[in-house]
Amino acid sequence: MCQHCQADARMVSRREKWISSLLGELRLKRAYYHCSACGQGWFPWDQEVGLGASHLTPAASEVTCLAGVQASFAQASETTLRKLCGLRISESTVERTTESAGERLRARPSPSCRESLNRGSGSVTLWAARVLT
Repeated sequence: MCQHCQADARMVSRREKWISSLLGELRLKRAYYHCSACGQGWFPWDQEVGLGASHLTPAASEVTCLAGVQASFAQASETTLRKLCGLRISESTVERTTESAGERLRARPSPSCRESLNRGSGSVTLWAARVLT
């Protein structure tokens, strides 16, 4: 059943995706579904385990964000993530991942965070991630 319009959908094929995890690079083959009624396609397994368009697992994304707020994106990519967990990703991936998490946090701040944002304190610390205001 289509998750978008609830019409019947069918599995079209199994498609490959490489992801970076804390255990290393993994190659996945996942079922791809398509709905002819609304034209939408999706990978149910990706949604079930929290994979998005990124090639990072949720745990790898979290570690990347933590490293990205602790040092420069370049240092996080070239040194911190490699030594910490063997993760080899580019500086731009660290930047995109960290900034995306910051935007999500900014869109849904906690009540105490909201007070700080309203006072204009300059920055708010959430889960070890600094979101500049």
